Amino acid sequence: MELFVSDIHGNYETFARILRNTPEGTHLHMVGDIYDRGPEPDKVMDALAAWPNLDIQWGNHDVLWMGAALGQPGSVAHAVRICARYGNLSILEDTYGIDLGPLRSFALETYADDPCVAFGLKGNPDLSPEELDATIKIQKAMAFIVAFISLGLGILFTLKPELAGNVKPGIQFVIVMAYMLIASYFNPGMNTRDLIDAIEQGARGIPLVCVACATAGIVLGAVSLTGIGGKLVGFVISFAGNMPLLALILVMLIATLLGMGLPTTGAYILAAALGAPILVKLGFPPIAAHMFVFYYAIISNITPPVALAAYAASSIADSNPNKTGFQAMQLGFLAYVVPFAFCYDPGLLIQGSWAQIGWALISGTGAVFAFAGMWMGYLKTPLNLLMRVLLAVSGVLCLTVWPATTVTGLVILIAVYFLSLKK
Repeated sequence: MELFVSDIHGNYETFARILRNTPEGTHLHMVGDIYDRGPEPDKVMDALAAWPNLDIQWGNHDVLWMGAALGQPGSVAHAVRICARYGNLSILEDTYGIDLGPLRSFALETYADDPCVAFGLKGNPDLSPEELDATIKIQKAMAFIVAFISLGLGILFTLKPELAGNVKPGIQFVIVMAYMLIASYFNPGMNTRDLIDAIEQGARGIPLVCVACATAGIVLGAVSLTGIGGKLVGFVISFAGNMPLLALILVMLIATLLGMGLPTTGAYILAAALGAPILVKLGFPPIAAHMFVFYYAIISNITPPVALAAYAASSIADSNPNKTGFQAMQLGFLAYVVPFAFCYDPGLLIQGSWAQIGWALISGTGAVFAFAGMWMGYLKTPLNLLMRVLLAVSGVLCLTVWPATTVTGLVILIAVYFLSLKK
């Protein structure tokens, strides 16, 4: 005799009743989905292990738990979510000894004021009001974790198609978007229309980036074919001579001019292709060279006369574009100074020993406060001209590479701060 059984889903009472009514010697065919949802899947597996004559065809729910047992993050998150949905978290805690305390604390804190009405439990689990509330909130937390893991896997499979196996890119996209749409539907702070609008806006913005990158590619091709890149490197180095600071100023001007009118990606590509090799040739670290040209390529968006970002802001504020641009330059003054510090103090880029990094953090923070107070003319109280001049001196000293001058700059900053308190 043969008996085919499927979709037990961990319901041991039902399965035990089936076995009691099955004659001995019967060949048992388990056709998928032994695990999931039910409260006692471990007992189902014990009963199967004791049955002398059977074969098993694993189902998708079984594979999910196998993946979770192997530590696959998406499977783990999904298994926890389903246990929460059916009020069976005790399987994980009592049967498998998994501590869900941190997850429970996270869910209760994150959704403290959220009734999570869309995440009611399936069936009628025997839970106290406190356990019911915690389980519902855990289910919502895990739903979002599953959505974001799926999104991450979708991006990974897109970038590394060889990892996707037989899952086609179109299916990946559908899976990811389905999870995100479901998550947005159940989140009171987000609706499906908002998500679709965001996708539409992103799609509209992609051609602009593509055009900018394509244009940058054309320019880079011209640079490569004409050899102007090498000539520019030679010109700057010969003009600057043994003065790296002058070379930095020239590269600053080049990066700023090249970045005018371009979005972030295109501006950086152009500036990096023409400006970074000059600084590397002069002996500056590659990361400092690239951060230097990156900063100035982006700052070009607030640098008159082009200042695209300032022009966009002026149209919103209905203000004079040039005044808005110069105000943006004033507010972003430190962005014009910090790239020079990158080249002379690698600690600002988390390079070097912990002592160097810590000292760079202290000196950089001092420079930020000093320059900000100087430009705004205010610390705790309004500052007079002398105090602003002292803050300017303090900011410059803080950015130097010599510890003694940096300490002097910090002392001046502290002195001006306390003097401003007495006014």
